[in-house]
Amino acid sequence: MKKFVTVIIAATFIITLFLPIGASFISSAQGTTTTFAVIGDYGTGSSNESAVANMVAGWGVDFIVTTGDDYLSSAGGSGTDKYDNSTGAFYCAFLKDAASGSNCTTGGTASDNAFFPSLGNHDYSDATPSPSTYLDYFTLPGTGFTNSSGNERYYDFVQGPVHFFVINSNSEEPDGNSSTSTQATWLQNQLASSTAPWQIVVFHHASYSSGSHGSTSTMQWPFAEWGADVVLNGHDHDYERILRDGIVYFVNGTGGNSLYSFGTPVAGSEFRYNSNYGAMRVNASESTLTFEFYSIDNGGTLQDSYTITNANSFTFALTADQRSYSGSGSYDNSNYYRGAVEAINSLGGAAFMVSPGDIDPPDNSRWTIDQVLGTDFLWYPVVGNHELPGAGTESSTGANMEYLRNYNYDANGAGVPPDIVKTGPSGCPETTYSFDYENAHFVVLNEYCDSGGDTVNDGDIPDHLYNWLVSDLSANTKQHIFVFGHE
Repeated sequence: MKKFVTVIIAATFIITLFLPIGASFISSAQGTTTTFAVIGDYGTGSSNESAVANMVAGWGVDFIVTTGDDYLSSAGGSGTDKYDNSTGAFYCAFLKDAASGSNCTTGGTASDNAFFPSLGNHDYSDATPSPSTYLDYFTLPGTGFTNSSGNERYYDFVQGPVHFFVINSNSEEPDGNSSTSTQATWLQNQLASSTAPWQIVVFHHASYSSGSHGSTSTMQWPFAEWGADVVLNGHDHDYERILRDGIVYFVNGTGGNSLYSFGTPVAGSEFRYNSNYGAMRVNASESTLTFEFYSIDNGGTLQDSYTITNANSFTFALTADQRSYSGSGSYDNSNYYRGAVEAINSLGGAAFMVSPGDIDPPDNSRWTIDQVLGTDFLWYPVVGNHELPGAGTESSTGANMEYLRNYNYDANGAGVPPDIVKTGPSGCPETTYSFDYENAHFVVLNEYCDSGGDTVNDGDIPDHLYNWLVSDLSANTKQHIFVFGHE
């Protein structure tokens, strides 16, 4: 779905857009954050599992993802009660549409499923008959979620800015667990078509590990090449962060089962921990993923933190209604428009700036921008009512509009972003236009335009201008749309 944002504004803003190809998210610099937990090798029914579950419950996360071994025989029970003992007893608040049991009598109290497990080797060896016991207990990914795999052994789902791909790394998987298997082909295709800012792959047997089990060569698929940003694993009962092939791999198997020792660190191992049980808390926005690992010490002690940033992002600025408080002379100081532009510069600058009107005289605004941000900085002024002839500060009647008609909006040249896509309709071909930048489409409207000229309308958008806008937006292929006007 395309996002269509109309911006009619009188202020100074910095907007950061996080735009992986094909994404459908728009974010300010603050953005919307989704928080989730990662637990692994937890299903023991033990006091250690309980301590981890209590810590996670105190975080107020939106959902939980597991790296497998959701049931071990020490949890006891028969049939689906096995998972009621190992999972329902501790995580009922995150479950929905699970099989009911004596611990989680309703099959979960979440309004929507918020618990996303993966199959581990003990889900096969201990939760017999397998994997039917697992599949009979969980409904995956849950009612209301879209899953492209057509089965629940491996599946995908989207939560917030993250597309998760939960894989079955066990050799018992009917669709195979090699990099050329049916399952792997599904993953490769879905990673390629994902439009989320982040893609995280989850499965049990660790691709790379310095723990007792070590690395699993069968699961060393070309995840980075296929488009994954992060791989989450378990199997070894420790915590490890590993950088391989330009992406980060985590081993997280400290959810309740007995802890393992480390051997020789594998290539890329950046951090290792096995002193106590714990879980990961992850904060995800369109721009960043921050992974934190907490041990259960003192109810939760941070042991490791790691942040990755989305490279496909850019920042643009908005300034408007600066009027004559710009240019050289008495207003050339930080108390006026220069101060706003200096603030933009101090925040790291921007790819370009849009000014939605009342910028009279526009050449003064351009002068201030040149002094602070440089003469090659891209600025896209919008016609406001004070730019109309005789309405604002101008050197002579009509000078402001003449400046805007002649202003070089496509300063980088044809084919170099931001690149003018479409000039305006008859009457205002110079002061109405659209341009593209990365995966966003921007439209600048002169709301005073009609077929008879660019200063003849009262600010209400006439059919002539509206029809041009419809035509422009209909031809757009970008996922993000911003429309700027003054009134």
